[in-house]
Amino acid sequence: MFIIIENFEFITRGSTSQYSFKHKSHEPKCYHIRQDMNQAFFPVEDYIAHRGRMKLLDAVVDVDAQNAVVRSVTTEAWPLFEGGAIRPIVIVELVAQTAGINIRWEEMQESRGREKEGGGLLVGIKEAVFYVPRIRVDATVITSARKQYAHMNYAEYHGFSKIGGDILGEATIQVLRTD
Repeated sequence: MFIIIENFEFITRGSTSQYSFKHKSHEPKCYHIRQDMNQAFFPVEDYIAHRGRMKLLDAVVDVDAQNAVVRSVTTEAWPLFEGGAIRPIVIVELVAQTAGINIRWEEMQESRGREKEGGGLLVGIKEAVFYVPRIRVDATVITSARKQYAHMNYAEYHGFSKIGGDILGEATIQVLRTD
């Protein structure tokens, strides 16, 4: 599998499913990327409460204890659509919903299938960088979020969204679970 990401340099990690990329102006970050990005095997609605216009994720591509990777197709119904395109700040919400997939997956693993009443998530933006001025409609966007730190009900996630090999932006978010 070849991954081409402009402005990033590939750093070998030794595992076939772990890849690390160092942005020319940032510290190295490691992301779990599934080889077959077209295979979706988890229904999004089982993991996040978002519905209607606010449900930006179409399919969960992969999820484990540290990472989540999702696929979305942009539409005119998305929030921040104006003038024929979507403002890139929506990447923060994509990363937040992707982190929510990881959080809910972990809860499901801990409860071993027992129904658990979930609380809400309060999300703050620690840092966000956008590399494009607009995101086109009808584009397939892949978003990856990786847990960087967790303690009790607090966690930090770093994620990015891309179309093909082009990184649209990245965000580091802080998540506080309210349960």
